[in-house]
Amino acid sequence: MKPNPTLIGGDAIAITLFVLLGLSSHEGIDVTGWARNAIPLTLSWLVVGGALGVFRREVASNLTTVLQRVAIAWPIAAVIGVVARYMVVGHGLEISFIIVTILTNLVILLAWRTAYALARRTKRQEASS
Repeated sequence: MKPNPTLIGGDAIAITLFVLLGLSSHEGIDVTGWARNAIPLTLSWLVVGGALGVFRREVASNLTTVLQRVAIAWPIAAVIGVVARYMVVGHGLEISFIIVTILTNLVILLAWRTAYALARRTKRQEASS
């Protein structure tokens, strides 16, 4: 099944939000900072998440399934993304950075995905009424 562009876009926004929060608390927000941080995380998420089916509508509409899949896929994608980022910027492999990246962005992704799944459930219930 084809990936859902709304999910991909929403996830990219969630990752960007995390990156902007980090930049604002460390070095200031600019396009270069966003690119070197958001692009590796987003690309790794697209690959790992795609492989684990997190962008499929039927997965994303089932709250339990999506929470489980995202909770498995994101830590893998985050580690890959942080390593890719390290290859560009030369720092950021500290365990504290990796843990903060995994946990903070996981919370943001799960919040967005929960809202999406609940909205889809409500829409299906209204359509069946």
